[in-house]
Amino acid sequence: MDAPQLKSAWLLPPVIVGLYLLHTAWSWALAGTIAVVVGTLVALDYRGVAARIPWVLGMTQLGWNRSVGARRRAFAGVAVWGVVMILLALR
Repeated sequence: MDAPQLKSAWLLPPVIVGLYLLHTAWSWALAGTIAVVVGTLVALDYRGVAARIPWVLGMTQLGWNRSVGARRRAFAGVAVWGVVMILLALR
């Protein structure tokens, strides 16, 4: 039996994109911080959270891989993008 899905994970993309579209340093820093925290938690599979993320959120342009490893790699990219957003907010 699979782990129960995190329904709140669906809020992550609209929140990050919405904060990015505000175009203020504070909103970019906040979006970057959220991306780094969530991306790191999923990439390191803290308490099995990677298995609870919906597989669609772990999709990349390379394919439709449903594995937990694919979700971990995708969210590692989210964490790296969060660092970039924080650096852009600081400039």
